[in-house]
Amino acid sequence: MRALLAELVNTIAEQHESEKELIIQAEALNIVVTAILMRLDDNVRAQLKNEINEAFAVQHSGVSSHAAETRMLQGAVEELFVFQTGRHQKK
Repeated sequence: MRALLAELVNTIAEQHESEKELIIQAEALNIVVTAILMRLDDNVRAQLKNEINEAFAVQHSGVSSHAAETRMLQGAVEELFVFQTGRHQKK
């Protein structure tokens, strides 16, 4: 029984470590994308945002099984553009 519990604790610890690595990778990607967006002019940024929205519409049209995940992903993309726009306007 102890061996089983120890194995379970190790498995949970490994999963936790994997989750932390994914979070760190996502944060790094967020920083990189934000830096890239900051270098784009307003017209290019608007065009890019439109193309991303069109890609979401095409890729997920009629697929309701991933609707919640799609909304979360679209929200995260929107936050990148809003965050970058807010920083750009302060300059």
